[in-house]
Amino acid sequence: MTATAEGLSSAKATARSVSQVHKWWASKIAPLLAVTYLALTMKPLPLTDALTRGATMLWSACLLATAAYVVNDWFDREVDRAVGKHSTVMDKSVLTVTSLYAVLVIAAIVPWLVIGLPVSGWVALVAIVVLPLVYSAPPLRWKTRGGLGVLADAGLAHVAPALFALAAFGALDAGFGTDRAAAVASLGAVAWAIGLGLRSIIAHEIVDLEADRASGVETWVGVVGIDRATAFAIRVVMPIEILGLATMAVALAGFTPVPLVALVMTFACLALARSVGAFPVPLLVVSTPGIERPVLFMFYRFWFGTVFLAGLVTVDRAYAAIIPVHLLLFLPIARDEVRSLIAGGNGTIRGCWWVLMGRIVGPVKNWFRWRFPEHTGRMARWIGETASVIGEGIAGGWVVTWGAIAGTATTAAIAVGNAFAAVGRGIAAVGRGIAAVWFQVWRFVWRVYRKIRRTLIRRLRLRS
Repeated sequence: MTATAEGLSSAKATARSVSQVHKWWASKIAPLLAVTYLALTMKPLPLTDALTRGATMLWSACLLATAAYVVNDWFDREVDRAVGKHSTVMDKSVLTVTSLYAVLVIAAIVPWLVIGLPVSGWVALVAIVVLPLVYSAPPLRWKTRGGLGVLADAGLAHVAPALFALAAFGALDAGFGTDRAAAVASLGAVAWAIGLGLRSIIAHEIVDLEADRASGVETWVGVVGIDRATAFAIRVVMPIEILGLATMAVALAGFTPVPLVALVMTFACLALARSVGAFPVPLLVVSTPGIERPVLFMFYRFWFGTVFLAGLVTVDRAYAAIIPVHLLLFLPIARDEVRSLIAGGNGTIRGCWWVLMGRIVGPVKNWFRWRFPEHTGRMARWIGETASVIGEGIAGGWVVTWGAIAGTATTAAIAVGNAFAAVGRGIAAVGRGIAAVWFQVWRFVWRVYRKIRRTLIRRLRLRS
């Protein structure tokens, strides 16, 4: 039993090392499933047919991704040895690697001979098979030919798989027909795949620039430089990606609003988190030193496919059977992303609180502390002076009015007028006195308030 378990563990470790599954599962399979859910939303299939085609697509995607990494690792063996990197296939013979590649490709293609594919699907599948050789194998080896390597990697990693998913589930042929919504969605998916593929390989080449230079590999980023590559990705590539993403969501809005609402909320939350300092990466970014997953890459790892699956379920509840399978496929990633979402939410809430305190509560508190007594003192002075003017006016008016009635101003009338004037002058004196001492009184009240507040906080902390 122990020997069997050790054998299984060793086989699992070897398969993981050969396939490099940790490098492509989340970044390649999750977006592929999102496009699949998009195609099913536009052109629904019976659940059994959808599950059959989806399982076959996952099977083929895993085998072909493994084949691509096998080819790349074997043809990079001399370069990897020069920089001290090791891979499982680098010491294998040509016959072994060729046989492995052939077995993986055949095993990926044969199921589709039974299930069936449209012509566009076969074209995309052939591209997925051929592009690893074009990218890695001499004499072409576009990997070392600057921009050709960027195009080949983008096509292999995202564009051809997206086209295959659209074709395998019927959305691509529907788009070529009279279905305008399917045509718009397919066009958006292709544009998005082009942008994502280009941005991914540019980010990868930026991260690996020093290692590539040390091993003598001349990539496109090495030719044009990091600054120009980043500017191109931000000004050209990323707008294509975001435009394609928006086109997909808008095209689906007539069927389900879930993807559009989710994307708007995602960008709004990212912008809010960025504005309050909770998210250290600018929204338009390709790769930043010290940041493992730039903006949107983390969204594509799990939430992207989940959002499109939720939209699919709102269109046809029968597809709810896919939800547990989807979550099971990305369970470790889902846990990490949920933790990241909670941590990001807490950071955003704290950032919003400190912004509120700094930009609203702080100025209001300072106004009450300094401006309030100043303004209230001015108001008291103004009220007193106004009362004095009114009192003297009433006194003069009283004397004149009494004189007009009685024919002469009597002593009593003058006395009453003087009394009114005295009251006005008294009110003015009180106002000036309040204005003179109010600032000092308010500062005393403020100190007492802060002392009581600190005492209460200290007692609450001691109790907790």
